[in-house]
Amino acid sequence: MKYRFNKVFLGMNGVHLKYGYTTPDPDEASVKTVASQQGDQTFVLVDDSKFGQISFVKVGDLAIAKIITNQLTPKIFTQYSGQTTIQEVTQ
Repeated sequence: MKYRFNKVFLGMNGVHLKYGYTTPDPDEASVKTVASQQGDQTFVLVDDSKFGQISFVKVGDLAIAKIITNQLTPKIFTQYSGQTTIQEVTQ
């Protein structure tokens, strides 16, 4: 079945410079991968604790989605913003 999405919002368990977006469940990873491929825009919603983390299954490279997160340290922001767009949300 082929779905089409305008905007895709995904949560992730890991966001890593080398391994990209990851999650522990293979079935969940498959759904997220397909959704990101068939969406016009993909956004990954994660908090700062997910950066540098790696889970079992890769969903995609960092460039497949824009990241929406809380405020990051300047070092982490600089490292990751070279591979994708990051939108920090503050309270």
